[in-house]
Amino acid sequence: MDEKKSKVLIIGATGNLGYHLAQFSLKFSHPTFVLVRDSAPNDPVKAQKLQSLSNCGATIIKVSSSSCFVLLV
Repeated sequence: MDEKKSKVLIIGATGNLGYHLAQFSLKFSHPTFVLVRDSAPNDPVKAQKLQSLSNCGATIIKVSSSSCFVLLV
């Protein structure tokens, strides 16, 4: 049986908990999206985490630190 995987959005994927959640989501083949501040790639540690997640198939979504957004599920 072909099981449809849930899409996963993780906010804060460059933090300790968010990074591990993203890794597990990808490990179990969920389409994974990570929302990060546009300044995150300027930090070498965060940039390395983002590159690792991207290499594993995560979609990186950058948002401006000053922007306001509403998430509707």
